[in-house]
Amino acid sequence: MLNQTVSKNRISLWCLFLVAVFSWKVAFAEELLIRNVHIISGDKPNVSSPKDVFIRDGIILNIGHDLPPSKTVIEGKNQYLIPGLIDTHVHLQGIPGVITKDGKQPKFVDEAIAQIPRSYLYFGFTTLLDLISHRSFIEDWNNQSVAPQAFFCHSIIIPDGYPIQGNSHKHQFSSPLVHSLVFNPEQSELYPSNFPKAEQTPEKMVNRAKNEGARCIKVFYEKGFGRWKNLPVPPIALIQEIIQHAHKQDLIVLLHANSQTSHEFGLASKVDGIVHGMWHWGNLSTANTLTKRQFAKRYAETNIWVQPTIQVIAGEKEIFKPTFFLHKALEHVMPKSLLDWYQSDEGQWMKNDLSQNFGNDFEDAEDLYLKVKDAYSTPINNLLSFTKMLSQEGATLLFGSDTPSGPFYTQFPGINGRWEMDRWMDAGLSPNVLFTSMTVQNARAIGMEASIGQVSVGMKANLLLLNENPLVDVSAYDTINKVILNGVVIDRHMLSATEL
Repeated sequence: MLNQTVSKNRISLWCLFLVAVFSWKVAFAEELLIRNVHIISGDKPNVSSPKDVFIRDGIILNIGHDLPPSKTVIEGKNQYLIPGLIDTHVHLQGIPGVITKDGKQPKFVDEAIAQIPRSYLYFGFTTLLDLISHRSFIEDWNNQSVAPQAFFCHSIIIPDGYPIQGNSHKHQFSSPLVHSLVFNPEQSELYPSNFPKAEQTPEKMVNRAKNEGARCIKVFYEKGFGRWKNLPVPPIALIQEIIQHAHKQDLIVLLHANSQTSHEFGLASKVDGIVHGMWHWGNLSTANTLTKRQFAKRYAETNIWVQPTIQVIAGEKEIFKPTFFLHKALEHVMPKSLLDWYQSDEGQWMKNDLSQNFGNDFEDAEDLYLKVKDAYSTPINNLLSFTKMLSQEGATLLFGSDTPSGPFYTQFPGINGRWEMDRWMDAGLSPNVLFTSMTVQNARAIGMEASIGQVSVGMKANLLLLNENPLVDVSAYDTINKVILNGVVIDRHMLSATEL
């Protein structure tokens, strides 16, 4: 992740702002009745006959026919009620590509921070899992008046490894990063004499994560990319020790892995989930390598789930697309002031940096974009084919967008998840597989299946009302009419950045 500085207090300040804005726009209801609506839910979703759904204090209390009237009634005829969507791979701190300098930041930073939770809700995401965060930030996030509920993973990293490879040793061992550094005996010479080895063991770190309310542990196997080469990776014994202690605490362990080698490592170490697909394939591993199909079968056999995160790579190349900012939906995602800044010379810094990787042999911006698309075609095709094989072999696919995966303005909150849906369709997956991955399977993965992920009695009323059937076509997710958050009804258009 890009290091970005955001004041912790700013989220709390924006809570007051959002209370004022939404006090007259949101229909707050202790009781809510949705009438004559088609329900879609469960591991084997289908469309129900028209039913009534009664909600009180944010909980679904009854589903049936001809239920008695309530204080607030929504007519759901010819509409579809589904669970709120869950994205189990986000990074909520900071704004893509905006770096705070000398403690000064333009006004659009505050506006964008206020919009981020609204954008997730605008695209139907009512629950989020931040894979690298901490308790105080998530508590501030969840104290906002209008925001998806967020959970977090605690990261465990090794010196000089991903994702801190760009930091000096002084910074690694003296900044807040030190709380994520585990003692790795294979790198003992790197640790300063005052490093608290006894407190930074897998057992102690996992126990602290549990006490802080983490839902998972995130570890990393990344040998390098771009200008970063030959990065150190953790020994398998260390990861297995982390897994052992995490499982004692009912925590899952997720592995950052995007290459053939790292996926082999994930299978060997028996982590619970892999949080990227495989876009680097071949000439990176042992002589006795598995084929893609064998990988897919192994994931199905071992019940290790995989997040394809195809949009990470597909979106990266879009930073070069000359017409990117003509996308109509962007006006709903971020304030115009920020979108204008991204198109300025200062805001184009990431594009300018990346363009150096493609030389000067192009005629204009469109020609460069075509060159970039060609360069990205191999990893994207690897991702698409591998994702399809995983589905065909019965492996568990979980939906995660990795928003944002870095300083890319092509990976905005909410809409990046919507584009990830399109990538699943590009891979040949069915709308049913996508639906269950974004709802019940994601809820199950983070241990929340008793309260979210389905439309059933006793569940939290995090729901979406759609005008079209999402089991027919993914475009149905563009027809969200209302977002129901903890039983509170929000007209979707009120979540747009144009309403700030």
